[in-house]
Amino acid sequence: MKPTFYQNRVLYVLITVLISVQIGAFIIQVVNHRRISEQTLSHELRVGHSVVQQILSYRNLQLLQVAELLSKDYGFLEAFATAHQDQETIESVLENHRFRAGAGLILLSSLDHKLIAKSPGNLLLPGGKDLTDLLCVPKDVQALQFSSLELQNTSKKNWRLFHIAHSKLSAPTHIANLTVGYEVDNLFLQHLREMTNLELIVISKIDNKWVLNASTVPEVSLEELISVTQTTDKQDFKKIHQGDAELLILPSQIFSAKNQSAYLVIAKPTARSLAPFKNIERVLYYLLSVSIFVSVATIYFVTKRFVEPLSREVHTDNLTDIGNRRLFNLVMDRAIRNFKTYKTPFLLILLDLNKFKEINDQHGHDAGDLVLQQVASRIKRSVRASDTVARLGGDEYAVVLENCHLEGAIKIVDAIRDAIKQPITHQSLQVSVNASIGVTNAHKDDSVDTMIKRADEAMYAAKTTSVKYSIK
Repeated sequence: MKPTFYQNRVLYVLITVLISVQIGAFIIQVVNHRRISEQTLSHELRVGHSVVQQILSYRNLQLLQVAELLSKDYGFLEAFATAHQDQETIESVLENHRFRAGAGLILLSSLDHKLIAKSPGNLLLPGGKDLTDLLCVPKDVQALQFSSLELQNTSKKNWRLFHIAHSKLSAPTHIANLTVGYEVDNLFLQHLREMTNLELIVISKIDNKWVLNASTVPEVSLEELISVTQTTDKQDFKKIHQGDAELLILPSQIFSAKNQSAYLVIAKPTARSLAPFKNIERVLYYLLSVSIFVSVATIYFVTKRFVEPLSREVHTDNLTDIGNRRLFNLVMDRAIRNFKTYKTPFLLILLDLNKFKEINDQHGHDAGDLVLQQVASRIKRSVRASDTVARLGGDEYAVVLENCHLEGAIKIVDAIRDAIKQPITHQSLQVSVNASIGVTNAHKDDSVDTMIKRADEAMYAAKTTSVKYSIK
């Protein structure tokens, strides 16, 4: 194993931590943007709800004024007085006044709430001529009142929602009741949308039948709207989908009577509120990419320029340029851990040069250093690239064979012996050396010390018995 292994691990950890921090900061910003966007959108919907309620209140006052003016119109009173038995004439008069007032419906009823005349003529009333439920005037005359009624168009019936108001017809005593209504349709909601910059939907419930009356949102699901209006008393914000788009909505009940109720849903696409933040996030994403690239490049440069030389110096034997005892201990710890965790086999080879002291004494320390260097180089060339060669001190070397069985280790030992015994030339002299080699493989409860001790005993046995190597 190269000494840069652990330096690379530090490099990978630093890069991973730095990228994680930067990505984490980016995610926090994105989440915060979503939160701010939703809070802003929620505030817009609440303000929009208040504005729409105020507009409906103004419209209600306008409706009451129209009903009051119509009930006091002299021409209308005279027509009713002279033709009160002629329904066709009265309905013609109602039709003219309805168009003049821009109303959606006008009903004329008796004091006992029986229908006298209506406009338009294709209006279908739920009680026939009995308008008792419809003419249930709220205690607060300025309270909003709505009613869902059917219009007969050829063979098709359409439910319409009307905003209605009532007035008494007096001449001078109370002789009849007048009901005037404006239809709540797409055109009306479109006007509200232009004033509030919000989407609006109105749905109503008649007995157990739900109707989508008007909407500025195309392709909205009535079933989804029904489900979110069941908790309107809590003024909760909900989310619905329009195709692929998501809408944040604020539903509220605007009217409730015996068998009818009406709901106003104010909505806005979340994407519209998120648009400014999306642009910011796009810039942040590019900055994040550049930052990560610069950070990785900087860490790589600093590691190669400063950390790697220091790591090599710390883990390399200065004389032989192979691993030192520190690297050997790190590799052994890792190999034992992998053996115990993953059952990965490995072996330890210890070797000691025979009669090395004589070389130093006869030829000097320069020759001795050359022998140590040549032996280290030859051992390194005899093992696999994945194996670790280290000098433990003096003329003692160690080889850690990871992911290796005994049969493969024996071949490597033979290769090491053959390489070492080749003569080494020093100046005009040739020096020959040989080594005592001890081999041991990992056991279940081994530690670094127990394996070194066992390999050392095997090496000593090879030295005393003059065999090629000893295995223990």
